[in-house]
Amino acid sequence: MTKWGIGIPSHLPGATRTEILGYARKTEELGFDSLWVGDRIVYGNLDPLATLSAVAAVTERVELAPTTLIAPIRTPVEIAKTFATLDVLSAGRSRLVMSVGHRLDDYAATGQEASGRGARLEEMVAIIRLAWTGEPVHHEGSYYQIDVGPVGPRPVRPRGIPLWLAGDSAPARARAVRLGDGHMSGTAGLDATSRMRTDFDRSCLEHGRDPASLPLGATAFFALGADPDAALARGMADLLPYYGTLHWDPELDVIWGSPEAAAERIIRYGAATFETFVFVPSSFGIEQLDLLRDVVTLAEARLEP
Repeated sequence: MTKWGIGIPSHLPGATRTEILGYARKTEELGFDSLWVGDRIVYGNLDPLATLSAVAAVTERVELAPTTLIAPIRTPVEIAKTFATLDVLSAGRSRLVMSVGHRLDDYAATGQEASGRGARLEEMVAIIRLAWTGEPVHHEGSYYQIDVGPVGPRPVRPRGIPLWLAGDSAPARARAVRLGDGHMSGTAGLDATSRMRTDFDRSCLEHGRDPASLPLGATAFFALGADPDAALARGMADLLPYYGTLHWDPELDVIWGSPEAAAERIIRYGAATFETFVFVPSSFGIEQLDLLRDVVTLAEARLEP
């Protein structure tokens, strides 16, 4: 059965402690399964790792993860240590999702080269998994040469933290099939998302992997309110500074409208084919979570066999 995640509005400039922690507590109270954050450097969003740590302290049950962490702008040992720490502080509730990102200014701001970032990410996967074993980290690769003692702490779970890969380009999807414990899609829109399970099943078979061994996640923005048109307009206005140009059709791809219409869109997204389906708020407003809970309940009833 699909697990339902909620994006914390840390991606919206101006987010406050009250909004972030209130969203986290309300998400858990309403029975959703996980909380997610986005990652940018050159923008007014909150840092994803600090945000997840704060959220870990005020929740007890929900899983905590980035929809994607731009891995190559950080070092692999740094990521391994940070997420192992989050796993300890959350009592084993973390998931790591990594990608190469696509905004060159984030690389420029951190002094990292954008070229070769896909190959670097692949090396990072091996290094991070090795660090989580508690063994010394010996790695001699094309991009990273590391020879150090154990890097602690170890994650709570003996097999380590689930390590998913993200990205909707062909190389990113192939990388997830070859190396990931799962794949997380971005806000790819209804049409592309609804085909994703079929696309990945085909790719798994091409790479000799059992499709059942690769769980998938997807994200979609939501904009709910008593006045559906006003809620959608407000949400898209709040997202426009982040994207510059919206790369989807708001009326088609956003979860919005009456409860019945919003539930139908969740079904059309193919939500039942995903291990996790994440709803990302397009604007502030914690009251939207109650509305979303009702919409998800409607969708679940229609999805039952």
